[in-house]
Amino acid sequence: MKRVYAMTAAVLAAIGLMNLARVDRTNPPEDPAETIEAQTRIPVKVAAILRKKCQNCHSTRTDWQWYSAVAPLHWLMTADVYAAREHMNLSTWGRYSEEQRTGSLIGICEMVASNKMPPWYYQAAHYPSAHLSDGDKKVVCDWAKAEVQRSALAQNLNLGKGDER
Repeated sequence: MKRVYAMTAAVLAAIGLMNLARVDRTNPPEDPAETIEAQTRIPVKVAAILRKKCQNCHSTRTDWQWYSAVAPLHWLMTADVYAAREHMNLSTWGRYSEEQRTGSLIGICEMVASNKMPPWYYQAAHYPSAHLSDGDKKVVCDWAKAEVQRSALAQNLNLGKGDER
């Protein structure tokens, strides 16, 4: 019995010590003019899906839950959010080139359709709110494809105008 108490005390002490090593969990300020909502033609349903299923990691609007302050989850969640923001940030969409936007839109559809996003562990921790139904996936992919086509058409029209000069 003493051994169980000693092991419990050791685990609690280790967790306590781990919590001394903190990583900055911040949400940088967001310029509303640079968000994906401001930069694309995004239907209300798609905006709601992105807001509910994607923005927690892929934007500067992360809702840091209480458990994200407890190590080792603190480190893991912070690393995941920062990596997700680096990969694609819905809050800084306006800073992306047309090529980057097109690549991101194609990536959104591919990742959602192949069940790679949201990641399984995020879905498990946030079930059912993070789960994407087949209908959600279709709506997002249809929008992403239409946005890629609209962008390509706009670029072609702009190229045509440049040739007339």
